[in-house]
Amino acid sequence: MVLVERIVARSPRLRRSLYSLSLTLLKAAFRLRRIGLDAFARPTLRLSQYLFRTASSRTRSRYAAESRMASGSLYVARRLSLKLWITLIFATAQSPLPWGFGKALTMMLFVSAAISCVLALVNHERFRLGVLSYWDEALAFVLLGQTARMVFLR
Repeated sequence: MVLVERIVARSPRLRRSLYSLSLTLLKAAFRLRRIGLDAFARPTLRLSQYLFRTASSRTRSRYAAESRMASGSLYVARRLSLKLWITLIFATAQSPLPWGFGKALTMMLFVSAAISCVLALVNHERFRLGVLSYWDEALAFVLLGQTARMVFLR
């Protein structure tokens, strides 16, 4: 499969012929279905779809890599959501206390931002576009802390 996609990606002439063959098979599948030969129409349609996907594999693979989130970034996003849930649980547990939910949530978000900054410095992480890190996590905590501060403490 990969070998076929590599060959097709290097040859525009082969790609054009695969496109035209897939369109011909698509027309044949519709004709077979119109006649009532569904047993032959389905495999013809599947073959047409396979050829079309193979012909367009170069453009599809180019844009698919840009749209997917890197596995490291996905891990950081999950870690951030877990930390936010834990922060919310502990802030909710402090709501009957004199300082209340708002101050507890604001303080915990800013402390989490400071901890993320320290972890980024300890791990020697850089500011990079496209890959989430502790720096992005710290920025998210600061923004959420400022939002909580404006909502609850003013």
